[in-house]
Amino acid sequence: MSKPPRRIPPTERFAAVLAGLVLLVATGFFVMLAVEFVAAASGSDFSPWASVPLPDDVPQRVALLAAAVIVGVLLMVAGLRLRDPLLRVDVPGGRVTVRSHAIERELAAAMAVDPDVLQTEARVRSRHGELQAEVDIVARPLSDETRLRGEAADRMQRALCDAAGLSCTRPRIEVRCARVRELGRYLP
Repeated sequence: MSKPPRRIPPTERFAAVLAGLVLLVATGFFVMLAVEFVAAASGSDFSPWASVPLPDDVPQRVALLAAAVIVGVLLMVAGLRLRDPLLRVDVPGGRVTVRSHAIERELAAAMAVDPDVLQTEARVRSRHGELQAEVDIVARPLSDETRLRGEAADRMQRALCDAAGLSCTRPRIEVRCARVRELGRYLP
């Protein structure tokens, strides 16, 4: 069964647009700097900065600098939100560092084999060296939610804790049956 197309959250779209704008402005800045260097090397008095409408008074320049700092902070926050975090998990004899995306993908694959499961979304985090997982499952209409929740708990335990040798608590599993009119969102 093919997965439905991933919806891009607004924060990711915002970060992509913001990064594109910053790259465009940086490219323009470096082009103007190159023109300035070429003009200086050829002995010309030409400066492209004279054609840039920068304000002459200090408060307006401070406002532009503050806006640039705010954009930089927003880019940094967006970049930190989009990275794949590393989880540090205590195991007998030491500590293991794993990528959360790899574990989440393994958990989703463990439930993908069930014909009643339409979509599985897993979130994993490490708290005090112990792995904790939250799994949201969207099932076909009229599926047995209790059976799916029990099977999911067993499969998650096998996929995550037993196979990988990690210590983890039972995952929090939420099962929701999709309504008939929602099926188009999940079926190919």
